[in-house]
Amino acid sequence: MEIEVVGQMKEMSINNMELWDSQFQTDPSMTKQINKGSGRKITTIDAYWLIYKATKQWGPMGSWGLKSIDIKVTEGSDIGILSAVFFHPSGSFAIGNSINRFIGRNDKKREDDEWVKKIVTNTISKALSYLGFSADVYFGKFDDDRYVADTVKAVAADLKEECLNELAVLSGSGVVDETQHAKLVAKLEASETDLDALHRARAYIKGLA
Repeated sequence: MEIEVVGQMKEMSINNMELWDSQFQTDPSMTKQINKGSGRKITTIDAYWLIYKATKQWGPMGSWGLKSIDIKVTEGSDIGILSAVFFHPSGSFAIGNSINRFIGRNDKKREDDEWVKKIVTNTISKALSYLGFSADVYFGKFDDDRYVADTVKAVAADLKEECLNELAVLSGSGVVDETQHAKLVAKLEASETDLDALHRARAYIKGLA
């Protein structure tokens, strides 16, 4: 009986980490280093890539996302505040966020006409981070050049495999002939760890379907 309980606990632990582990790794080509001054740099993640990843995991937004959104501006304050509920197929949780509504300084200071869109997008990214999406960035892994180099290789290998599998399907259905197939495979092999080139190749191959 004790062995059975321990086995169930291990299985539960594995299941609990399944989403986190599957979304932990970040594609380095979807990040940007921003200098915050005084030699301090931070890694930012493309918000729409995160939305793409969530869509791939759960389906179109609407089966997941924000609901019960409430955006407020305190009188006399430059700060906009958002409170909402983030939901996905396995659950939901409350989340809050804030943003400076103004850009520029002094006489050039003006209200950012996109601040509402920015706070909503940023809140989605923040919520996804709580579920493990791009957790390696938040753990500071992108401060390690070796980790980034290894991640580039791993992501490139996954992209190449995805492209080759798609090409095999297209070749089998006659959409791509032998000559075109050989040229595309050669391009993929030449790309090595060029993530931008591999992303373009994937988009092109998917467009052939």
